[in-house]
Amino acid sequence: MNEALLKGTKVKFVGTATIGTDHLDKNYLSDNGITFASAPGCNSFAVSEWVITAVLELISKFELNPKTAAVIGHGNIGSKVTKILSALGLTVKVVDPPKAEIEKRNDFYAIDDVLACDILTFHTPMIKSGKYPTYHLMNAERLSKLKTNTVLLNSSRGAV
Repeated sequence: MNEALLKGTKVKFVGTATIGTDHLDKNYLSDNGITFASAPGCNSFAVSEWVITAVLELISKFELNPKTAAVIGHGNIGSKVTKILSALGLTVKVVDPPKAEIEKRNDFYAIDDVLACDILTFHTPMIKSGKYPTYHLMNAERLSKLKTNTVLLNSSRGAV
């Protein structure tokens, strides 16, 4: 949502149900009298249900027998996905360095320590700089380390 998309339109309101706003030029919106509203977390149940449905469909379609799952990002969606995957009997490993630091948790993993999991599912915001960037978090090097038949789902921004 930026000038290239909105210039010359009659748009007066932009809303998002995502936690991230990196896809919005909020300065352009404000400068052009376009009201903006965000409802982060409002779709967390729907997204977590989509993730589980996709995982179950892939397991069934490809006759997989996963034992382990990694949930990368443990916020609104990731925490729900963790609970459901655990209830399905999978050993779940959580990756969320900022949350681990803030909550002083030592039961979380580093991303490179979960690449051998049968399922990897991403639920992170897009962060390009700072201590814990997520931009290209799952890069070519990490992709090359995945096992054959690993289920990889990204409900985050594409560039994660």
